[in-house]
Amino acid sequence: MAGRQNYPRRALLLWLVFIFLTQTALAQSIWMDKSVDKVIWLEVQKPDYTKEYLGEDFYDSRQTTLATSVLFLSGQWRVSKPFAFRAEIPFASWGYKDYSRVFFITTYDYPTGTLDTLHFSGFSETGFGNPLAAVQLGGGTFPLLGEIGVRFPLARTEPAARLAETKLGGSYSNQALTASRTIDYDRLEAFLEDFWSFTAAAEYQFSGPSGAILRLRAAPVWTVSLNERARYEMLNNPFDNEVYADYSFQVGYQSTRLLLLTGVTSRSLLTAGENDLGEKTISHWGFAASYSIGHFIPGFHFRLPLDEQLSRDLDFVFGFHVGYALPGFSKILQRKPKEPELDV
Repeated sequence: MAGRQNYPRRALLLWLVFIFLTQTALAQSIWMDKSVDKVIWLEVQKPDYTKEYLGEDFYDSRQTTLATSVLFLSGQWRVSKPFAFRAEIPFASWGYKDYSRVFFITTYDYPTGTLDTLHFSGFSETGFGNPLAAVQLGGGTFPLLGEIGVRFPLARTEPAARLAETKLGGSYSNQALTASRTIDYDRLEAFLEDFWSFTAAAEYQFSGPSGAILRLRAAPVWTVSLNERARYEMLNNPFDNEVYADYSFQVGYQSTRLLLLTGVTSRSLLTAGENDLGEKTISHWGFAASYSIGHFIPGFHFRLPLDEQLSRDLDFVFGFHVGYALPGFSKILQRKPKEPELDV
């Protein structure tokens, strides 16, 4: 019976691996430049935590490390005008130092003699999230775009952690992955341990002759747990399988080299019982800018939580991104703005 139950899961995995091998490429954030048809992106997000999150009494002495961040390696390969393949690999790093707990370790160092070394109490952890593979239909010069994607459950709970949780109670999950769900709530499924997730997105983009752009996007996201323990990994949520609704509104300006975007992204938990929509919706205001220089596309982004439940932990999230347009790339704009064309 166990073999029969695993058969659909294995078949799905084999089908997706087949797509990956036949259309090899590296999905970018909705804040990235989508006009480049063959590109690899590195996106780094760094949180600024509130006093409540770090502890009111230890705010001046307990700080997160410089390496605390979320990274996404992603990209896009447009195979033909209506078809593109996208993928994403997330990585999380989290740590802190507690300067209220300072101590010295005395060692003997020849020939200087006794040496006192200053140490701080702290903790750090890293981990890979769940990679995404997606296929995209439309886009380019066409204003409508559809996308279907799946995240594979690469982030798994270690057997020792499961045993400790069973025997001792509490949560022994990877702290870097747990913290990253707050840093990028719009992609929290990327850091859920022992979860598959599936998404189907629809996006509309309007581009005016002056360079003004409008983006509207909606996407349901379905998370599916692999085991009984995984249900407790959801944020404020006791269920195994959940359905989210993602939607965003963005406006901006795009030329041959420059992209400016601002707007609001929201995620609603549709399976949260009888709570009203406002209580189960998390929203961000964001701003992003990027500029093409040859094959490179550097830029920065900034996100501000608009809801009380998330702003209790985060003041804001900031970061940078850099893209590399692969050899033979081209920029596909719906309407070319009224400006001199520049070689890229």
